[in-house]
Amino acid sequence: MENSRATQMHDDELRRIGYIYLPEALTPAEQAGLVEAIDKEGRWEQDYERLAQRHGYRYEYKSRTLTRTGPLAPWVRSWAEAAHERRWMSSRPDQVTVQWYEPGTGIADHCDDRQCFGPEIATISLLAPCTYRLHYPGSKQAHTQVLEPGCVVLLSGEARAHWKHDIPKTKATRIGTRRLSVTFRTVDSRRVRAA
Repeated sequence: MENSRATQMHDDELRRIGYIYLPEALTPAEQAGLVEAIDKEGRWEQDYERLAQRHGYRYEYKSRTLTRTGPLAPWVRSWAEAAHERRWMSSRPDQVTVQWYEPGTGIADHCDDRQCFGPEIATISLLAPCTYRLHYPGSKQAHTQVLEPGCVVLLSGEARAHWKHDIPKTKATRIGTRRLSVTFRTVDSRRVRAA
């Protein structure tokens, strides 16, 4: 994060910018079933320090375009529909990324590509807690949240378009079990590369 002297934000401020944290959004049974489906899918690829499964579309970092990966598997489609039905997103997502974080790994601060992905993002966190940081570049405006297993983070509005988020690497996160995240997005078809 750019400014270590950041000030913590209140819930009403967070909602105003489009950040919503939903604790215990999934029941323990739903969490276990989703983890089982992810593990059964098993097609992992390297994504920097993490492993990833990309469903629907793969984001190409260098060209900032999307490549179609094929239709969503039934379990992915079911959760994409749930993301819309539970009002996490106003449209049914057509791209899902699952990431596997080993203890001690994180992700650098970033804003998901606004040219390729739509105005809403929903992320389920599974198996292990982690520290999630949201901050406005160049300012002291920030929020730090411990994401507990079974929670959902929603980004829209300013939080989606202009704020950055990250999961820092800390010694504390090196202890424990792996963490899985499941991120739902819509795609802009104009950014899909022709097959």
